[in-house]
This record gives sequence, C-alpha cells and structure tokens, in this order.
Amino acid sequence: MKQNKILIVDDEIRIRNILKLLFEKKNFYVKIADSGEKAIEISYKENFDVILLDMNMKGINGLETMEKLQSLQENAQYIFVTAFGTVHDAVEAIKNGAYNFVTKPFDNDELLGIVNGALQMSKIVHRLNALESQIFDNDPFKEIIGSSDELHKVLNLADKIAKTDITVLITGESGTGKDLLVRAIHKISNRRNNKIIPVNCAAIPKYLFESEFFGYKKGAFTGAVKNQKGKFREADGGTLFLDEIGEIPLEFQAKLLRVLENGEINPVGEGTPKLVDVRIIAATNKDLSEEVKKGNFREDLFYRLNVFEISIPPLRKRKTDIELLANYFLKKKYPEKSLGNSTIKCLQNYNWPGNIRQLKNEVERAAILSENNVILPKDFSFQKEITRENELPDISSDFDLDQVLNEIRKKYLIKALNLHNGNKKKAAESLGISYRTYNYQLEKLEENED
Repeated sequence: MKQNKILIVDDEIRIRNILKLLFEKKNFYVKIADSGEKAIEISYKENFDVILLDMNMKGINGLETMEKLQSLQENAQYIFVTAFGTVHDAVEAIKNGAYNFVTKPFDNDELLGIVNGALQMSKIVHRLNALESQIFDNDPFKEIIGSSDELHKVLNLADKIAKTDITVLITGESGTGKDLLVRAIHKISNRRNNKIIPVNCAAIPKYLFESEFFGYKKGAFTGAVKNQKGKFREADGGTLFLDEIGEIPLEFQAKLLRVLENGEINPVGEGTPKLVDVRIIAATNKDLSEEVKKGNFREDLFYRLNVFEISIPPLRKRKTDIELLANYFLKKKYPEKSLGNSTIKCLQNYNWPGNIRQLKNEVERAAILSENNVILPKDFSFQKEITRENELPDISSDFDLDQVLNEIRKKYLIKALNLHNGNKKKAAESLGISYRTYNYQLEKLEENED
C-alpha cells in the first residue's frame, strides 16, 4: 500500500515536532522544513501528497512558498496552519489554490480530518493529470492535419491496430508527426485510461539507460537518494513510447530485448525482478534494417519491435496536405493573416527537408516578417536558399567537395545553435536530426579544424 507523504513547513521547532509526531503515528512519510527556501530545496528531490505551511515565516512567507512549490509539486494539496491574525491571508491562499487552513492552536483531530480530505483531493488530481493528455473523443486523429490518400492509409492502419496490444514501430523522417500518431493510437487503445510515458532515447546518457528504464533502489549507487520506479513501471498498465529507438546504445539493447520477451525488469540494486504490463510503441527516423547490417542494432531486437510497422510519408509526398497544414498553423496564431495563391504554389513546390516541423516554423516566421496581412513568397526564408543556389563557389583545380559540404554543414550547426541560445537539443530538432547526431557532427567538424 502506498504511504501518504506530507511535507511540514514551519519556522517554529515546537510546531514542527508536534506535527511530525502526529503524522508519523498515522503512518505518514514525513519531511520537515524550517523555511520556505528549505521546502523548495526538498521539493526538487521528492513529491508530496500534502504540504502543511505556516503563513508567517522568516524569509519567504507561506503564500510565496506555495506559489513556488506549485510548479514543482504536480499533485500536492496545500493546507495553511495560521494564527487568527492572518486568517485573511489564509483565505487569499485558498483563492490561489490552497485546499484549506487551520488556526493555531489547532485541534489534532480537526487537522487530521482536513489532511485526509486533502489526500483524497490529491488522488483525484493525480488521476486527472494522468488522463489530461489522453482524453478520448470522437476523433482521436483530429490533430493530425491532412486529407491526402497517403495520410489516410496511415490513419486506417493506426485505427486497425490501436485496440490490440501488438508492438508497433513507426518510421518516418524527422518532423513528420510520429509523436502525434503514437498519442492518437494510445487514445483509442484499451489502455487509454492509463498513462502513456514518452521517452526520448537520444536524450539519455549511455550510463543512465538502465536506471532510467528499470529504476533503482535507494543507495544502489552514489546519488540514489530515494527509490526510483523507472519508465517501465511508470507506464505499467499503459503505453511506453520509445522515441528515436535507433539511438539506444548496443550494450543496453540485450537488456531491453529481455524485457520485451518476458515482461520482467531488474531495478538497479534490487535482487527480485518486477513484472510489468506495458505496450511498446517505438519510433525512429533511421532505417533500422540498415542499422542491423552495420552492426549498430541487434537483429533480434529489430524483429521484436517491428511486429507491425507504420511508415509516415514525408511532406514532399503529401503535396495536397501542404495548404491545409500551412493554413492550420497560420490561423492558430495569426488569424488575421492569409496566404496568397502564389504563396501556396510556392509552398507546394518546395521539398521540405524538415517536413511538418519546418513548415510550421516557416509559416510562423513569415507571419511575423510579412509587411501586410497577405503573406507572400518573399517572406519565407527558403526562398533565399533557392536564390543562393546560383552563388555556389567555383569548381577550381584544387576543389574539394567534402571540405565545402563540411563547411556548409558546420555553418548550419552553429547557426541553429545561435538561434536557440545555445540549446543543442532545440538546435538539433530545428535541423531535423537527433541530439546525438548533432553532437557527433559538431565535434567531428571541430576536430578536423584542429
């Protein structure tokens, strides 16, 4: 049975000790903090069901503390323990999201009753948060825009396999909308009332794969200050979405294969395997069969994942969807603006190497830069790229194509990094490549310069 967790925040040691003893007797897991600042520090490391707050404290007061904790504690309920003179402040706190308040000196039974009510509310909030992104409606594919035959084939396949527990591999270039399709499949699956847990495999350092996926026991290694469930147990009963599955390191692939075969995980530091009931949906922009040939991906894992493949076509093969998508992105943020007929033709004639993600960024950028409400072809940045094709360097006797291409590649890698204020993950996404590929290419090009 899950132990209820409570955080007590009060700058009076006597009150902290009284409350700690009261709730420990009721089998609560109790943490105490003598200031709002300390409570915030603790909340970075642990989640709580209920947080008891004094109103007037040294440093930041109870109201300010609650405001900062709300962004860290997704499901917690707040109860203020306050003196009569600050009841007005406590009422204000309730207006800003607190569950209730009690006045000092408090009655133990009254406080326990309020805390039990807050616990029930915390469970309801937890349930709502779990379902928030999974609301089932009459059209689970409504966010996937398009009317082309190519897209309809994809959605028909997704609809047919959604209510099975079959493992699905979704393939397609970066920016084609694989994430949206996965979430749509989950929405109409038999697991829709449970969580979908997305994992970006490219963003996990090699040495953390096992602990991230399987969890760990407190004290299993340096820094393991509490038990961690891991992604498989978080998704138990629901769907685990393994995005960029082609980026999983070879040494972890055998362990992942064993889980897919027998449904057992081995948390780091625990001797007993744990059974999990998880549906796997994986996605990749790589050709995994080619990765198998290169020795980068296990053949047995590939066949285990590729039970049913859905391939999303790139935007250049869905020309009829470009107008719908462009107008959708435009009207969502800039309803007063429109696309001229020449602009639509221009968009349909472009190759879109970054697919839907690039189209979205281009439309929003053009809407900002356009001088009037009708967006023209000249407002799009790729028009400048087309113009620059006539400005290529001359082919001389010592011409080195690889060197020229590497220089161009490096310029785009650095440009994307500057555009996103040094955020490599966002820079990689804007270029339509994985975070790991971005790092590798940049480091390689810088090595060649030395």
